[in-house]
Amino acid sequence: MLSLEEQVRHVLPVGLRGTVTRFIGLTVIVSDFPAPVGSLCHIRRDDGSSLTGEVVGFREDETVVLPYGHLGGVRLGNQVALAQSVPSVRVGPGL
Repeated sequence: MLSLEEQVRHVLPVGLRGTVTRFIGLTVIVSDFPAPVGSLCHIRRDDGSSLTGEVVGFREDETVVLPYGHLGGVRLGNQVALAQSVPSVRVGPGL
């Protein structure tokens, strides 16, 4: 029997990608990216590097992503890719 975490991983989209459509304040608005709130993603920069962000909500049919760093090099049309859809922290006596 699969654990609950393993079951969730099987139903969430793999290889999910969206496109930066606009910016509102410090957030990035992404189209075609139905990732759940709390998902981590990589926002592609013009130089090929990426910026990590987190899905924080939705606005109409688009996804709102809060980047974890400076938005330099992020432009309209850049790709956003799902990195991890279920944030997790391991716990136990070994920590």
